[in-house]
Amino acid sequence: MTCAKCGFQIAESAKFCQECGTSITNEWDDCGTELPASAKFCSVCGASQASSRKPMLPTDGNTEGNNPQYALGYYARGVAYDNLGQYKQAIQNYDEAIRLSPQDATTYHARGRAHDSLDQYEQAIQDYNEAIHLNPRDADAYYNRGIAYGPIGKSIEAERDFAKAKELGIEAP
Repeated sequence: MTCAKCGFQIAESAKFCQECGTSITNEWDDCGTELPASAKFCSVCGASQASSRKPMLPTDGNTEGNNPQYALGYYARGVAYDNLGQYKQAIQNYDEAIRLSPQDATTYHARGRAHDSLDQYEQAIQDYNEAIHLNPRDADAYYNRGIAYGPIGKSIEAERDFAKAKELGIEAP
């Protein structure tokens, strides 16, 4: 990452530029969490960095529209619910994000993890399948699908997925 003020190369995890001292983090208006300036949404509250300029979710209560700009907002709110352990609410938000942006492998993967957390392994596997279909290089999706196969007794499929995850760069059990 490069400092916007002086152009100095800094680490992604840096909170300030070592050359000029400029703050690299942003405090999010919605919850006050301090995150890197490169963050697109807050992982705590799900707010968009630009939430004060352009809403990521409908502000009029109408969720029936098909505005794809809201997909990231629903995804971000799903992540926030996920982080709070509120998996059913996370799944509801991921569902809406997928409805608005059905080609987003990341959202299917996230919804699969939420289903995993609720011991809904068949639904998790379906979501990992779609994530892999949309992004065949997603090593985490193979790994997580391998884990989901375990509790339902599909050890051969699990081993196959762990091998694929390893091939793509993840050390599997």
